[in-house]
Amino acid sequence: MSLIQRDTIHTIQEALIHLTHPQLIQMTHSSRPGVTIDASQRVLIDALPPVLVLHVKRFCYDVSVGGVVKVMKQIRFGPELEIGSGMCVSILAESVGLILCLCRYDGTNSR
Repeated sequence: MSLIQRDTIHTIQEALIHLTHPQLIQMTHSSRPGVTIDASQRVLIDALPPVLVLHVKRFCYDVSVGGVVKVMKQIRFGPELEIGSGMCVSILAESVGLILCLCRYDGTNSR
């Protein structure tokens, strides 16, 4: 499931917060073969460019259809994107200009 498909995600900001939130995983380690270890993983932003370009994935694989379908959910965004300190490796929080790539698709289910 892509981030924008989740019921709790309505903005680009919410998607980034979700992406940088720790997620529980299960893994094995070579020092303890056959033993499953509970761990967490987290995606953090190390550095921001002067202009941040985000590509919003608007398609996903649908098992019931047996193929790729267009995600019709609306996602809100503003002219600036607040990158909080909880999303970054460094303590410094930044506000950056946002350029969103809009692509038109004229295939099945496009609108």
